[in-house]
Amino acid sequence: MVTTNDYSINLFNGDIGLCWPDGQGRLVLFFETTKKDGTSFLRRLPVSRLPEHETAWAMTIHKSQGSQFKHVVMFLPDEPNKILTRELIYTGFTRASETVLVCARPAILRQAIHSPTRRHSGLADMLKN
Repeated sequence: MVTTNDYSINLFNGDIGLCWPDGQGRLVLFFETTKKDGTSFLRRLPVSRLPEHETAWAMTIHKSQGSQFKHVVMFLPDEPNKILTRELIYTGFTRASETVLVCARPAILRQAIHSPTRRHSGLADMLKN
């Protein structure tokens, strides 16, 4: 997963690519690219052109923001957690263009959907004064 924008090769923070051997056994990068007409193709780049990046076998919902995938799998913890909010679930769902598979206990998912984010910065109280 690209972590730094590189305008010279049109790769941006959050872009996901695959590193795969070509016909001669050399590793090459493949990034799905969408044309202006909405069609997509695999763009091929040499590994030496890869900007700053992280290996991503899976990613958090937070890291996925700004990205779009055909299929998303969301794993939620078995126990309640204060970061499980409706905004987090919404963000996870909206990363998918076709399907979402949620792996969670129904009660945990229900609780998350009914829990809006609560801010605790104290900013509202400071602004009142």
